[in-house]
Amino acid sequence: MKLQNTLCVLFAGAALLSIQGRAQDSVQQDTLEQRVEQLEKELVEVTASLEALTEAAEAEAAELDGISRYLQQQAAAAKTMVGTLATSESQGFTAGINYESRHTLLGGWRNQLAAAQKGVPGTAAEPEAEAGRARIGQR
Repeated sequence: MKLQNTLCVLFAGAALLSIQGRAQDSVQQDTLEQRVEQLEKELVEVTASLEALTEAAEAEAAELDGISRYLQQQAAAAKTMVGTLATSESQGFTAGINYESRHTLLGGWRNQLAAAQKGVPGTAAEPEAEAGRARIGQR
């Protein structure tokens, strides 16, 4: 009888341990599934955020490209105006009434045009604008 009681207790204990182990496995499985679901949700959010950032970066790159083209066009126009000022001066623009005022005007205009040509993205420094300023300083 003692042997039967002992065996019953052992079987009951083994059964309880088995049930408890399955319950823990089930809880761990649920926790793992919940964690996977949470990670999948986060992945969707991160992917959407990455796509939005990519679109924003592409839009900014296009805008930057447009700004760069605009600045290069302005620098080219300023370079052309430097030549126009030189032609005007050679045709006698500064020889008229109030010579110093016209001389000052041309000097300021050349300085402005040199600044418009300096540091334009995608171009090298233009030495011609510096030569125009030096010409004004000689008079």
